[in-house]
Amino acid sequence: MIATLNYYQHMAKEAKAAKAVIAASGNINSGKKEGSASAKVNLVQPNVTLKNAMVSLVTDRQLHKGIAAMRITSRGVWKQRVLTISQDKLAFFVTHREVPSNLSSTLASSLSIPLWTPSKGLQWSNDNHRYIRHLDIADIDAWQVGVIGTQILEYAKHSIKENQISELVTLFHHGFKPMCFRIPNTHHRNAFVNALPLMKNRYNLLVSFIAREQLLLRYISYDIDVDENGLISSKEFAELCKRINLSLPNRNQLFSDFAKKSTSSKNPREISRTETRQLLHSISLRDMPASEVWDHVFGKDTQSVGPGQLREDFLLSVQKEKATTLEDTELLIQSIKTMGYTTDDDKRLYKQEFSEFLTSKFNDAYDPAARLPLESKLDQPLSHYWINTSHNTYLTGDQIQSRSSVVAYVDALFRGCKCLELDCWDGYEDKKRKEFVPVVFHGHTMTSKIEFESILHVVANYLKDNPTTYPIILSLENHCSIPYQRTMALKLKKVFGRKLYIPKKQQLVAGHHLPSPEELRGMVVIKGKRPPDEEDQVIIKEGEQVPHIESAESMDDNGIDEYDEALKKGKKSKIDPELAMLTLFHGCKYKDFSVSIQQPSSHMHSIGESKISKILDKSPENAKKWREYNTQHLTRTYPAGSRIDSSNYNPVVAWATGCQLVALNFQTSDTPLFLNDARFRQGGGMGYLLKPDSVLGRTHPTKINITVEILSALCIPKPKGLKAGEVVDPYISVELYDVATSKDGKEGFSSQVYKTSTMDNNGFCPVWKKICFNFNVANADVAMLLFKIVDDDYNLDDIICSSAVPISCLRKGYRSVQLYDDHGRTSGPFECATLFVKIEYHLHNC
Repeated sequence: MIATLNYYQHMAKEAKAAKAVIAASGNINSGKKEGSASAKVNLVQPNVTLKNAMVSLVTDRQLHKGIAAMRITSRGVWKQRVLTISQDKLAFFVTHREVPSNLSSTLASSLSIPLWTPSKGLQWSNDNHRYIRHLDIADIDAWQVGVIGTQILEYAKHSIKENQISELVTLFHHGFKPMCFRIPNTHHRNAFVNALPLMKNRYNLLVSFIAREQLLLRYISYDIDVDENGLISSKEFAELCKRINLSLPNRNQLFSDFAKKSTSSKNPREISRTETRQLLHSISLRDMPASEVWDHVFGKDTQSVGPGQLREDFLLSVQKEKATTLEDTELLIQSIKTMGYTTDDDKRLYKQEFSEFLTSKFNDAYDPAARLPLESKLDQPLSHYWINTSHNTYLTGDQIQSRSSVVAYVDALFRGCKCLELDCWDGYEDKKRKEFVPVVFHGHTMTSKIEFESILHVVANYLKDNPTTYPIILSLENHCSIPYQRTMALKLKKVFGRKLYIPKKQQLVAGHHLPSPEELRGMVVIKGKRPPDEEDQVIIKEGEQVPHIESAESMDDNGIDEYDEALKKGKKSKIDPELAMLTLFHGCKYKDFSVSIQQPSSHMHSIGESKISKILDKSPENAKKWREYNTQHLTRTYPAGSRIDSSNYNPVVAWATGCQLVALNFQTSDTPLFLNDARFRQGGGMGYLLKPDSVLGRTHPTKINITVEILSALCIPKPKGLKAGEVVDPYISVELYDVATSKDGKEGFSSQVYKTSTMDNNGFCPVWKKICFNFNVANADVAMLLFKIVDDDYNLDDIICSSAVPISCLRKGYRSVQLYDDHGRTSGPFECATLFVKIEYHLHNC
């Protein structure tokens, strides 16, 4: 178990902070029961009411009246708009004119409101309920201020003047789709920029302590309460059920019976939102295994348990949390009582609270303690860490004709990436600035181009907002001629200044260890190419382009061969000394590990996907030799050139051989990227992860047997989080990604896949119960388990959401698997989605 005590303390600290916010909002109730619409539903008010807690935030009054802003359209044209914050401080509206004050917390249906669709992007209309009609704070991923950080800003029809850059504010939403504004008024701009972190931080703090049904209703309320009277009619309830993927054969009768007992409305055909939440909660509890766990562990007649009994009978006996103390258990109960529904304020835990806890993120199968920021320093050499790495970072789609965009770098950085790739080529000569302008794109293809310097500014802006981040490595695939290389060196020094790491000569010789991530905090490190001898002088015609200096795709093929051949013929290096001086990691050709290991630690290899298998298949000893090499040096692996669709390869084998820079196409949401996201959620998502002892060659891999029992799920949204569409028919796929040794001693990829039956017309509360899958894990130190929730369709099954868990971070017992969308996010309609499972495992008897 990973630092369980620290996690319980962290959980209690969060709960205390949330409770303080709620108390300050006048939002702590006395635990008195609310008038219930049904005798069968005997609930109390939830401790946390998100709306009241958000309203207490202090924001500039002008934001509620609306501030003038210019928004750039998809055609690159600036248009006048009004930015308004909702009264509940949970959303922003972007309208043509000011929103009347009485409508600022609901949709102004008479106004033109920006709508976003996956196919058409942002547009102005209000005639289709499938579109997003407001920008919810839950859907805002990140923001940038004072930087040209998107493709559309780079190529605006009216270019942005130097003195206007500081006016720029870009919001990234729904999977890092940009919405760009210019806010000329300094006071208004500061008010808007200051409100964003206040709202986002408050929301993130409270969201874990919100009752699931309340959170779900909060998110969809703009679209469900059509007449805006705060009550839900039978027709609106029918629409709500369709929206949340709930098909009830007796829906109208159930609603009618509930509404007759309503105490909140004079109309017997309407119920309040609170009562709607109660009704949904009662439906979700039907036959749910989470409720049955209490009866099985503590007995049907038991109403509550104290910390001692909870620890002995459940945490130790069932969950196998052997390190959990009585103090830990008291902290746990204290935290549980802050979330969801509560029936008392004493130190005992009640059945309903227990059920809420079982399906919450605090009971996640992915050990929450493993995801906390590390308390220890990352003070070992860089070669001892897995590093979150992107391939052809600039691309937004396929490898042949997609757009290159700086927003892809923003996305990668905020997704935790710490090694970015730049394919650098000769661009054009800027006569006005009297400089050569290098560009980045996928050479010899139809992909669009972006300026090298624009990427540097995006990285610099990220460093400004995250000054203590662990080092960002820029992997330069350099095809530039000397004049353009000189510009690259100049821009690197100008943009990053002291944040650019310049290695000392003694660091580049054999026998010297690589620096640690801790030593390089807040720095930019360059990976590229250096001349073989520092005395080499460049002899090359001005303007001559270098076709291959260091190419990830050709490093072990034509690129290095041409480079070596040129040296044999007596040609001088085609590398600018100024750029070479900035380079720490020097790419060199792989021949044999016995040769490579003798090279300086700053020398490294780039190995293509297909060559990984060839190396491992050549000799049973190569896996061990590669791990040994990777304790002192770095290896970067990358997808095969045949993957023109930007699909990804399985990263697990590369991780098992100790490769640090396992580069993936971040623009493609597929299984390998899901695994990568999950791997680097450890340690607070810092992008650097210490390799296990077995990968560092200190121990042997651990073999275990795992049993996964699929029990139920809650609040499964529609594919891609869409509002409209059929009620989903979900099934669960559980997949093991592992590395095993064959009979002849060679290591390779191993997998197992199982699927459940399909639950028709129920994504809100499907129940499977006791569907067990068994997995034999050969290497628990690198293997990963992937849960996928899939919509069973006649044409093509759609992956709705997923969650991967490193086996080393998997917790035993009854657990909640928190689910993510295809961008690795749990916000918006995915905030409530969870899978309930039982996990058991034990050491494999060899």
